[in-house]
Amino acid sequence: MDDVDHGIVAALRQNPLMSLRELGETTGTSARTAQRRLEALRVSGAVRVVARVHPSFEGRSAWIVRLGAEPRHADAMAAALAAWPRARWVRTARDGGEITAGVLSAARSRESILATLPPDIPVNDYRAAQMLTVWNEEARLTVPRPPRPLDELDRRLIQLLGIDGRAEAPALAAKLGVDASTVLRRRHRLADEQVIAYVVDADPDLFDGHIDALLWVRVAPRSVRRLGERLGAHPQCRMATATSGDWNLLVSIVVNSNEELLDFVVRELDDPDVRDVEIVPGGRTHKRFSA
Repeated sequence: MDDVDHGIVAALRQNPLMSLRELGETTGTSARTAQRRLEALRVSGAVRVVARVHPSFEGRSAWIVRLGAEPRHADAMAAALAAWPRARWVRTARDGGEITAGVLSAARSRESILATLPPDIPVNDYRAAQMLTVWNEEARLTVPRPPRPLDELDRRLIQLLGIDGRAEAPALAAKLGVDASTVLRRRHRLADEQVIAYVVDADPDLFDGHIDALLWVRVAPRSVRRLGERLGAHPQCRMATATSGDWNLLVSIVVNSNEELLDFVVRELDDPDVRDVEIVPGGRTHKRFSA
């Protein structure tokens, strides 16, 4: 990573669909150099621009699953969970004793999330918390329910843009079996209607810092929304969500050091309505966020 790479990422954070010419001008290089650098970042998995929908898109439910694990088996269990289509993201705790995953269930489904776990994951200690309200970038920029019925082409396009939000129209058209003008028209409409929003997904170890932590917080009911909204807008916070279960607020943050992690907890959670906090520093990421 050098200044050009960091400059490209900073520019994309401001405008995920910034043209290659503008990226080159912003970083003091050419459009060709910006294209080459951006492609290298994308292929390596360090940075990608993706289109995301609202966390509660069309009434679906999002869950946080916490699985206890023996440290020697944690990576294998996490890898098996990452292969599960319902898992949006999977990570182990720094101490290897826990695996945490974001999992989706269908709209209005009453099935047990834990009962649907893949059979090759031996689970003894587990908990699941439903995400009741989410405060993050996607929730601010998108709507939970589309303003019109989506057809199959819309849904397939959303899926492809969730993999590569900067994919060019001709390439998307070839995969969808339509012409490029249809792709352009559809993707612009989805964005204008706030069905999708383009965001930058960057490897936190390379760009945001070295400590990726989850903070499980127990808050007086009257302050859950107040704290969630404030923390969800914090620059070091990826997400805040109200949850069911023993802990009623979950906060995901990225900081540069253990000292910054402690400072965040002391400064941002010094509130008379905060009852308790559990700090879980992140270990290995087995699956980055998927749509």
